[in-house]
Amino acid sequence: MYFVQFNAPRVVDYTDPRAFDRRASRWLFMREGENSYLLGLMPDLIAAGPKPGLNFFTVEEDNALVAAGVGLPDGTLCMTWATHDFLDVVLEHILKAQWPVRNIHGPGHVAGYLGRMYAQRTGQSARLGRAERVYQLARNYYALPSQGHLEVATPVDRPLVREWVEGFVQEAAYEMEGHTLDGIVEALIGPRLVYLWKSPRPVAMAAWIPSSRWGANINFVYTPPEFRGQGYGKAVSAALGAQMLASGLRYCFILTDVDDTRTNALYQSIGARTLCEFTRCTILPLERPPASGLNIVRPA
Repeated sequence: MYFVQFNAPRVVDYTDPRAFDRRASRWLFMREGENSYLLGLMPDLIAAGPKPGLNFFTVEEDNALVAAGVGLPDGTLCMTWATHDFLDVVLEHILKAQWPVRNIHGPGHVAGYLGRMYAQRTGQSARLGRAERVYQLARNYYALPSQGHLEVATPVDRPLVREWVEGFVQEAAYEMEGHTLDGIVEALIGPRLVYLWKSPRPVAMAAWIPSSRWGANINFVYTPPEFRGQGYGKAVSAALGAQMLASGLRYCFILTDVDDTRTNALYQSIGARTLCEFTRCTILPLERPPASGLNIVRPA
């Protein structure tokens, strides 16, 4: 009879983002769509180099990588998919290292479980944010309308793009994460990342957001209220997706609110397929109960 002994999973820390990238990038790209958020962070993190409060780690079991994550200086922990057993190991590591976790971003069960357990162990509370569905578009099934065309926005279009980005941010409850509205607009127009569907005037908008080696996100999809119900949002999304795939990308990724049935139906109609769902868990200090406000009067 033979016995096989397995080593317990362990967390391996990396202070240098390049070392983490060498170890984890190939594994992350195996599930590129699911890991697109983390992959999208890596170029800037590598360029910035090591810095206080920036922590990279992998979870290893018998020399095999089974999970990975990044702790950002603002207290955000970005996690890949992992089983509860591996998350328990991550939790113990975080507590021992005394990382000040404020938010956990990852697949729904990861953020929910790890956030709840971390809050319990640190005497805090955990609040789940809205769930986001990740779609992957690898083939476009939608025939574009004969009327209208896709055109990149130029500096001349800046006032219009600003108005529509503001509308998108408000309606989608988009988390700006410290960015200003004007900063977002400039980051879209300067590198020629935002596109307009014209029929013949601009009627809808979508943006091409680079995220990883073989994929990019379609974001900031917006049709002003007066032009809705005429298929313009579907047209701009499908046209931009086709252009992205024709450029050599293998995938387009799209994030939506899982409760927004209209938007989900739109992306499904152009050929996007569900990959997974993500959420953010916020860690909050427990609120102290209010004082009773009673005045005790002692007898004379």
